[in-house]
Amino acid sequence: MRSAIAAYTPNIPWAVFQCPNNSIRENGEGTSAATPQVAAAVALWYEKYKPFMHRNWQRVEAVRNALFQSAKDRNVNPQHFGKGILQANSALAIQPNLNLPQTPADNDSFSFFRVITGLGINEQPPREQMFNLELTQRYLMRPELQEIIPDPENPVDDATLRKFMEAVVEDDKASLALRKHIAERYSAVVGTTIPISLVDGVLTPKPNCRSNVSIPDPAFRRIRTYAVDPSFSTRLETASINEVTLKVKWEKLRPGPAGEYLTVIDTDAKGIGFPTPGFLPVDLNEQSLLAQDGCPPSEGNPKFHQQMVYAVAMKTIEHFERALGRPVLWRPKTDPKKPFQDSEFVRQLTIKPHAFQQPNAFYTPNDVALHFGYFQASANDPGDHVPGSSVYTCLSHDIIAHETTHAILDGMHRRFNEPSNPDVLAFHEAFADIVALMQHFTIAEIVENQITKTRGDLETESIFGSLAVQFGKATGGRGALRDAIGKVG
Repeated sequence: MRSAIAAYTPNIPWAVFQCPNNSIRENGEGTSAATPQVAAAVALWYEKYKPFMHRNWQRVEAVRNALFQSAKDRNVNPQHFGKGILQANSALAIQPNLNLPQTPADNDSFSFFRVITGLGINEQPPREQMFNLELTQRYLMRPELQEIIPDPENPVDDATLRKFMEAVVEDDKASLALRKHIAERYSAVVGTTIPISLVDGVLTPKPNCRSNVSIPDPAFRRIRTYAVDPSFSTRLETASINEVTLKVKWEKLRPGPAGEYLTVIDTDAKGIGFPTPGFLPVDLNEQSLLAQDGCPPSEGNPKFHQQMVYAVAMKTIEHFERALGRPVLWRPKTDPKKPFQDSEFVRQLTIKPHAFQQPNAFYTPNDVALHFGYFQASANDPGDHVPGSSVYTCLSHDIIAHETTHAILDGMHRRFNEPSNPDVLAFHEAFADIVALMQHFTIAEIVENQITKTRGDLETESIFGSLAVQFGKATGGRGALRDAIGKVG
């Protein structure tokens, strides 16, 4: 405390670690608050008198003198306040004194530690510094060691050193490296051999085995999906690349699936479950599904439909969070009577894979939900489908990513969804299309196959530039719903 100074700190509430009911301490204070105040006072003083001083130890002594001379209550309770309470403005009035002696450097290690851990030489090797630091920590944390040597600044006799070293060797909270090192140094310091019982306890420690080892959650969950859409599984050249396994960030899921970001509710506009009222949602925690990375891709299995919308939406969210550097948030629900005021925080985006029977899919801001439709393929020109067969928009990787992007953009700025001019909605659609197209490049199977097919020529028609191929062909079109680049070769 001979070179310490105190400072007022704000009485702010501090959270108390590991206490129930969110307990707080209402007299927050400490070095963390005092240190920047002292540093600021030093900076102000240096700024005022820097023309008169050189950058050496003399200016350190000068500013220390100014702070100490101007401190409040300098003679009151020096054990707790050191040289007094900081008065920054008063310190500025004290002129630099460049004739003060240099204060000896602080010594943060006790001399008897160096006798125990090393040879007592002036320059401590790194290993000895490490042992001395750990010894200091153990000394401060163990009252038993403090009782053996109450005042480490005073000389320590051989008997006390022996007792202290034996206590360190017996300390099971100390590192094994330190305890072994103290045991090896025992005879050189004390002059006698260390007791056999202590040697056995250090050199042959009991195995640290536990029967109740907790197993951490995995980093991700593997989920099978279509890489593009079901139509690519009907073509010989793309069937092998259309079924992929996505690595989705692991989270605790409820049947649906329902997690932190998403909840899949498989009902139509009237609240009727798909395909029947008693149908149960998919449970991706079921052992048989975990073992095989979820349901196998299938147009006829509604549980796979639920699985796919969850997996693709979560991958889209992951890509946005990586780019933004923050979590994705959904738009708050609004009160119809106060449409411009946020009224309810929305934890989950709702996804309805079979919301209606139409060739469409859309995002609705009012209920913060994605709605996917299903329809019958064109009777005249159904593309790769049997005329009249069912086509599900929730099985298109592109459509899922597109609609999820709408929801994310609306959560970022709700005005992006208001058509104040034609460019606003155009931006929404174009951005969602770009995200869906760019996700093609995150699937290694597609990238490798298409580079081989096109020989790297971007002007050739490829999956990279085609959006919602199945949807476009099933509704009577000759190709994808939209083509970004390329031409038919």
